[in-house]
Amino acid sequence: MSRKKSTTHAAVVSLWRYPVKSMMGEELNAADFTEHGLVGDRAYALIDASDGKVASAKNPRKWEGLFDFRAAFTHPPSADKSIPPVRITLPDGTTVTSEDRGVNQTLSDVLGREVRLETCTSNFGSRAISALWRRTISRAVFRSIRPARPTVNHRALPLRRKYNLYVLPPVG
Repeated sequence: MSRKKSTTHAAVVSLWRYPVKSMMGEELNAADFTEHGLVGDRAYALIDASDGKVASAKNPRKWEGLFDFRAAFTHPPSADKSIPPVRITLPDGTTVTSEDRGVNQTLSDVLGREVRLETCTSNFGSRAISALWRRTISRAVFRSIRPARPTVNHRALPLRRKYNLYVLPPVG
């Protein structure tokens, strides 16, 4: 008689940080966490110069294309230091950093409206870590050559949701 081995621990399949709110982010091997969440997550945002509001992909008519930008820190952020510069890859593949003198003009030109890239020490929205459990979504989100090591298919996710952790529930 064979017995199935049960697992009581969930497995984190993928860890992501989004340095700029509403832009795609960076996949991580490790990260620092505090009581406020993942260090550096949504530490930057674009501010609409016309109304002073944070640009958000939750308003796709106004901010179409924000998910075509990808942001990554130039070096890992630390909870006890200031936020490092961010490198932004534009939809055409060119890159700018938050330290570039003309970064606001470049971003404004690509987005078709005047914006400013700003940092926020408390994270925009000051939210906890977001996690997505495999059992709550379609199998299309998880793809893998080997079932023991799935990867995440971000294109299959609802566009307005970007999670920090992708988790496989316990088996058994």
